[in-house]
Amino acid sequence: MKRIILIMISFLALAYTSFAQSYEEPESAKPSYGTEIVRKCVAIDIEGVTHKDVVVTLKSSSYPDLSDRYKVKILIEDKNGKEVLKKAIKDSYLYIFPNGQIQVGKPNFDKAVIQRGSTLGATDNLKDKWLGVIREKEGD
Repeated sequence: MKRIILIMISFLALAYTSFAQSYEEPESAKPSYGTEIVRKCVAIDIEGVTHKDVVVTLKSSSYPDLSDRYKVKILIEDKNGKEVLKKAIKDSYLYIFPNGQIQVGKPNFDKAVIQRGSTLGATDNLKDKWLGVIREKEGD
């Protein structure tokens, strides 16, 4: 009986340590306030419509406006300087991750994401390029 208990404890300890070694902590970021970021994206999907070769400017508010809400202003221009989208997304925060990924939204609800193609599993010609998605109505 002692051997069975010893074997079970050994097995549980082995399973616990193997899981602890393989688990990677996900990257995290805190909201950024009073920040302006400019990214040149190869393609960005805005509510199902794709725009190519655009410049995305994201600006987070430094202080809440009069209604105590934070917001992020998004300006998207095409390569000719024509405005594609100009919008202030209210009740949202700007997150900047260590790998360069940018998210706009709340902690568990992203309204806009800009990231490198390599994180999306893109082909070789898009791996180092910025790609974006904006889904204000339905989120991620």
